[in-house]
Amino acid sequence: MYRTLLFIALILAAPGAVLAQAGAPGPASQARPTASAAPAAPAQPDSLQQFLESRVVEELAADGVSLARLGYLVRISVTGSSAEISLLDTTSSRVVRATRVEGLAADREAALATVTQVAANLVAQVISAPAPVTLAPGASSPPVPDNAHLMQADVQARFAREEVGVGLELLRTRRRWWAWQGEMHTPLATLEFLRLMGRQDLAHRIERRERTRDYLFWSYAAVAGTSLAALISAFASDDGELQTQLYWGAGIGGAVALTTLFATAALAPRIEVSEVEAKRLAQKYNDDLRRKYGLPVAARQRARAPSFRLTGASPYVGENQAGFALTGRF
Repeated sequence: MYRTLLFIALILAAPGAVLAQAGAPGPASQARPTASAAPAAPAQPDSLQQFLESRVVEELAADGVSLARLGYLVRISVTGSSAEISLLDTTSSRVVRATRVEGLAADREAALATVTQVAANLVAQVISAPAPVTLAPGASSPPVPDNAHLMQADVQARFAREEVGVGLELLRTRRRWWAWQGEMHTPLATLEFLRLMGRQDLAHRIERRERTRDYLFWSYAAVAGTSLAALISAFASDDGELQTQLYWGAGIGGAVALTTLFATAALAPRIEVSEVEAKRLAQKYNDDLRRKYGLPVAARQRARAPSFRLTGASPYVGENQAGFALTGRF
C-alpha cells in the first residue's frame, strides 16, 4: 500500500518538474548581457557659411539693427579664406549692396566679428543712400555692370580717373585746345589723345606727316648749308672762273632749297583736329566709360567753376604799341 502511494506521487510530480526546468533561464541566458541601444552619432557642426548667416543676423539685432524690419536679408558665400557678403531686398530679391572680404580668419568668432562689421557697414550705406529715381514709363535703365560687387564709390573713382576732357589754351597770337585725363588733369599729347579715343587712323596720318616733314626739313637744311658754303667760298676766292662756278652752285642750291621748302608745305600739310571734333570724341569716350561702369549716361558731373591757369607772361614791343602778354589755360 505504501509503495503504491509513493509510485502515484512520483507520477504526479514529474510533469511539474519538467515544466519548472523548461521555464528557468539557462546559464547561457543568465550570462548574456542585455543588448543596449546603439549610441547616437554626434551632431555634425554647421558649416562656416551657415554659422555666419545665422549669427550675423543675431549680432546685428543685438546692436539694434533689425534686418527683417528694414526689409533686407544677408547672404554670405564663403570660398576658402574669402567671403562675399550681399545685402538683398526681401521684396524683389535684388542685390542692394555687395562686397568681398579677403583673408577671413579661421577662428569662427573672429570671422563672425569681421563679417558682422562689414554687414553693418552695408546696411548703413543703404540707409544713408538717396532714394532711387523712378524712371518714366518706356525709359530704359542703365545696364547693370558685370562687376556688381564693386561699391558705387569705387566706380565713381574709377570713372573720375579715366574721364577725358578738352580745354582751351590761349597764346599771344592764337588759341588751341588741349586734352587732359583724370581728376588731376594730366595733359595728353595729341597722338596719345587720338589713340585713347580709338582714332588710330588719324594718329597714323599725323605720325607719317611728322616723319615726312622732318625728312624734307633736314634735306632743305643740307642743301641750304651747302649753298651757303659755296657762296662764302666764292667771296673768298680770287679765281674768277672758280667764283663763277661757285655762284652758279650757290644759286642752284638756293633754288633746290626753296623747292624743298615748298615741297614740305605741299607734301606734308598740317593735319588739324578741331576743338569741336576733339570735344565730340571726348564726350563719346566718356559716355562709353559710363556704360562700362553702369553709370547713367544722361548724368554729368557737377559743373565746375571756370578756372584760369596762368602759364606764362612776357612783355612785347610793336611798331606803334607795347604791352605785357599773358599766356594761360582755361
